[in-house]
Amino acid sequence: MRKLRLEIVMMAVGLTLMLAVPAKAAIIGDPVSYNGHTYYLLDGKPWVNQEAEAVTLGGHLVTINDVAENTWLWDTFGIDGTGLFFGFNDVAIEDTFVWSSGEPVTFTNWRFGEPNNVDGNEDFGELGSDYKWNDVSPLHTWRAVAEVVPNAVPEPSTFLLIGSGLTGLVVMRRRRKK
Repeated sequence: MRKLRLEIVMMAVGLTLMLAVPAKAAIIGDPVSYNGHTYYLLDGKPWVNQEAEAVTLGGHLVTINDVAENTWLWDTFGIDGTGLFFGFNDVAIEDTFVWSSGEPVTFTNWRFGEPNNVDGNEDFGELGSDYKWNDVSPLHTWRAVAEVVPNAVPEPSTFLLIGSGLTGLVVMRRRRKK
């Protein structure tokens, strides 16, 4: 049953990413370099749309690897009174947060009591003005930071999500016909 739920979630995410990919990412300002990577501030949209835009730029929503990068992100892109999306999520498996880039989790900076999954619907990481993380629902429309690594090969997970979505469509249509 858990495997079926995971497959359904992966199909939904894959389909959402396929449908959400815009022709051009909505970038605010100029790209900024840090630690050899290029960062883009994206305008306010839901997390799934932001990740799709980051993929069109050749990256993912930012992976935060340490406290220095965490601080730099807010100081560079943050605006008081709002949050800032980054690539941490538990869409596939509840309470198992992963980076959309596929990088290993080596650093977290949750606020006290977070992640708390309010109403069972908080799957996406946001960075706040206190430099701490919170999990938020898919309805939030914060700005986000995309991270592009020079000469990076597209993540296999991107193709997996899209492929899973297409496979799921086929399976669902076949089941409906029976």
